[in-house]
Amino acid sequence: MINIKALITGASSGIGYEMAKYLDEMGYDLILVARNEKRLDEIKKELKNKVDIIAFDLSDTDNCYKLYDKVKKVLKRKHAVSTPLAITFTKLNQIIRGWINYFQTGSMKGVF
Repeated sequence: MINIKALITGASSGIGYEMAKYLDEMGYDLILVARNEKRLDEIKKELKNKVDIIAFDLSDTDNCYKLYDKVKKVLKRKHAVSTPLAITFTKLNQIIRGWINYFQTGSMKGVF
């Protein structure tokens, strides 16, 4: 059986928090990202599936790169590198580039 992981940014409140609860109920393992590590720990205790937390402020461009590296490590823990995982890394890289472009230019045009 393949575990499905979802990466949620802004997971400590609002739509991100609600999405974390929803996907947890759907059986997804989660990687939750937000600035507030204490709040992420609280949310982790609420959820029933496996949750990895990463406390980063993604408005800092350097943290976008660090997030990419951390998520690669989280995904490699249980999975051998395979085509689906390589696709995940490619998509994650594209998302991170989008965030960086957004914070540098205010637009995601041309990223996706």
